[in-house]
Amino acid sequence: MRLDKLIARNRVIDLNRHDLKGSLDELLDVSVSRFPYLKREVLLKSLLARESTMTTYLGNGVALPHVRVKMGRRYVIAIGRSRQGIRYEGLKEDEKIHPSSC
Repeated sequence: MRLDKLIARNRVIDLNRHDLKGSLDELLDVSVSRFPYLKREVLLKSLLARESTMTTYLGNGVALPHVRVKMGRRYVIAIGRSRQGIRYEGLKEDEKIHPSSC
């Protein structure tokens, strides 16, 4: 699988929000703008539910929040970078994540 075929440059963004929900909102903005058939609120609810039951935090400042959705294509990938990091539940006090994708 070639990632350059799956990741569009306009879906790689610098995140402005520093909380999980706000960051996911920003990632969904770029995804839904290109694929309007995606249900933004359903996706956000699913992403937050998944994170509350089983985190996608991998360590070393990287998280890969994701959900499965029935749609006409296999993947929609958005990548967010956060210079300041994002406060994530369950991390050590001084640890923040720098999300990779949704």
